Amino acid sequence: MADGSARRTRRTDARRTAGPRVGRLLEAAVAIVPAFDEASTVGEVVRALCALPIPLRVVVVDDGSRDGTGEVALAAGAELVTHVRRRGNGAAIKSGLAATVEPLVVIVDADGQHEPRLVPALLDVLRAGHDLAVACRPGFGGSGPLRGLGNRVLAALASYMTRASVPDLTSGLRAFRRAPMTPFVPLFPDGFSTPTTSTLGMLHALRRVRFVAQPGAAPVRRGRSRTRLLSDGTRFLAILLKVTLRFRPERALGPLLVSALAGVSCVLAGGGGRLALGAACVPPLACLLDGWRRAHRGARDLDVLVPCDTVHDAASDARRSPVTGRRAQPLSDAATNP
Repeated sequence: MADGSARRTRRTDARRTAGPRVGRLLEAAVAIVPAFDEASTVGEVVRALCALPIPLRVVVVDDGSRDGTGEVALAAGAELVTHVRRRGNGAAIKSGLAATVEPLVVIVDADGQHEPRLVPALLDVLRAGHDLAVACRPGFGGSGPLRGLGNRVLAALASYMTRASVPDLTSGLRAFRRAPMTPFVPLFPDGFSTPTTSTLGMLHALRRVRFVAQPGAAPVRRGRSRTRLLSDGTRFLAILLKVTLRFRPERALGPLLVSALAGVSCVLAGGGGRLALGAACVPPLACLLDGWRRAHRGARDLDVLVPCDTVHDAASDARRSPVTGRRAQPLSDAATNP
């Protein structure tokens, strides 16, 4: 009897040990594709996602497009959530999150800049225990030289403020677990700063974040970029400061305070205005250089994602969601803006 009890105990413990692992392997995933006037590229992106050899629900959020983006997405096999007017990329992602329940979420841009075949590898990163996986662009491929420089500066600032290596702060190809990301969804702006906010929030909350590299050169962007270097760059910087002030205010205010004290000290010591300005610039530049070093080190040590080369016929795949291809009801502003 004692031996039988021991055997039952061992079997029960084995089931308890294996349970979470099996659960992670079976976790459902959804790909959310925010799109605005991307009729020329969204169909190819959706077909590539539907052709992946994994169970994956594909939801396109049409952000008030005027070129038939929603119809193209439906014809390609996606579910559709529609905004009656344009509300922004971040609002589209929030609508997609409100319309889905899957525990694993992938965000894919509709402009063709990213390779959908990398999605299974990103999901494997989550199933290995991470909360956020970001597919970094090699050399910020798909961006112009000025925008690439701006992305590097933002990555350096984020690396300094989070004390982590952030090689790419604004990549549009990422996967995350819904539960740990949910507290940060109300912080998502309606514009183009959702990747920035989500990455900073997870890093400041000390969640498990992993940056991985896209192999080779990033695909050439075929859709038109709607980010504006000066106005959106300033907005990204403001969001970076806002999120850092919420979690680690000393990382944002410390350099500014030291900079002000250095400038005032030079003036009181009889130095000229140029000397005071130079002294005031030293602390922020030192912080920027520290962040640049961290970001560069992180980019150098990245593991490279392996694209999935095996595809199947999405039209005959029984594992696809039974509602894939049907039009979802448009969501109201109140339902998608917590």
